[in-house]
Amino acid sequence: MDITIIADGVPVNGQTLSAGATAQIPDPDALVLIERGVAVPSNQARQPGTVPEPANPVSRIIGWLATSVANSIQGTRPVAALRAILGTQSNVDVAIVPRGQGALSLAVPDNATAGGSKRGANAIDLQLIRSAASQVASGSNAVALGLQNTANGNNSVALGQSNTTSGQNALAAGRSHTVGGNDSACLGGASSTASGSQAVVVGGASHTASGNNSAVVGGVNGTTNGINGQVVTPHNSDAAGRYQHSLTGLRAATTGATLTRATADGAAGGTSNQLTLRNNSAFRFVARIVAMDTVTLDAKEWEVVGLIKRGATAASTALVGSPSITSNFADANAASWTVAVVADTTNGALGINVQGAGTNSIRWSCQVQANEVN
Repeated sequence: MDITIIADGVPVNGQTLSAGATAQIPDPDALVLIERGVAVPSNQARQPGTVPEPANPVSRIIGWLATSVANSIQGTRPVAALRAILGTQSNVDVAIVPRGQGALSLAVPDNATAGGSKRGANAIDLQLIRSAASQVASGSNAVALGLQNTANGNNSVALGQSNTTSGQNALAAGRSHTVGGNDSACLGGASSTASGSQAVVVGGASHTASGNNSAVVGGVNGTTNGINGQVVTPHNSDAAGRYQHSLTGLRAATTGATLTRATADGAAGGTSNQLTLRNNSAFRFVARIVAMDTVTLDAKEWEVVGLIKRGATAASTALVGSPSITSNFADANAASWTVAVVADTTNGALGINVQGAGTNSIRWSCQVQANEVN
């Protein structure tokens, strides 16, 4: 086979050739290309499966053929290429393997925009364009692919343009997303934030999934308002949460006739585990509730429909009129179980209270759908 020398003075098979010269390589499997003037003596030609060790090596590429292409297809940007070769093999896999905790990147870190900051241990950074040195995969095992992405959370992935993943195991794919919650993601769309743990934004733009385990899907300017487990589908709002539909799951467990607040996590009522209103907003809500005795399996259901609003403070939260509470299906032993709704003026939220009877444990599941405006 022939090889064309690109740089002057590179020894090939015992020959030192000038640029543009051609040398005959009799055994492709013994081909060794050396950069920066480091020669491999001809008597150390590689046998299959072995690697010769020249004295004081600076750099070496074995099993590759360096080529360049400059033609009309390439335009003003000619291509320098490395082509994998291995004897007469027709199919050759390629692996670029860092050593130890080394990272894989397309630039040498220089703490400037050209090379960026130091990459994290075992990180992968395949970006050529940055507007700041910090736009790299600096987290351990992090991945950045595209341009101007910052993956500084351990095991996080930033794909596309100008995304930031600071949460552990976070994922951002799209443009200008910020994912700070652990195990959270923004998928598609642009300019959204997933700050709650295990939260997700899917599509759309300018969303905020701030509650833990919450989600925003499609539309523009959706927000979960810091409510855990809430799912929001916004309209094309012109401000955060101004026009949207939400779904909030609540639960409770009671024994006897103790009045209990149903919440997203079963804890006492707060701002992050109930249907909390934003300032100067009104919510029309439909709550569907089912309860079951864990021993007798007696059960009962309810549907609650109402309107609640909030002014400039939590203390101004109030129900508008009397909510409609109906129950069409119940076992006889569950007839005395009750549901009530209140305006929680401490947290600025809709409060749903449940009350059982007897001595057995009763489990309560509530789904609150709300049409929201502010």
